[in-house]
Amino acid sequence: LNFFIRQIKNTIKYNSSYSLKAALLSALREAKKNPDLKQVILLSPSAASFDQYKNFEHRGNTFKQLVQKYS
Repeated sequence: LNFFIRQIKNTIKYNSSYSLKAALLSALREAKKNPDLKQVILLSPSAASFDQYKNFEHRGNTFKQLVQKYS
């Protein structure tokens, strides 16, 4: 486990995903379980994604596209 996960694992609920799409879909499924609650979905990468995206802007744009498509 990386440093960030070791710090939070016993204090807050979290899910690990290996792709941005999987993370977003998992978060949306969880949020839909309690649709009457006002909820915030925070996707916070705990590791670099140089092997998946050209740069942080590319990752951010991909995130925006996925949110528009699935929410």
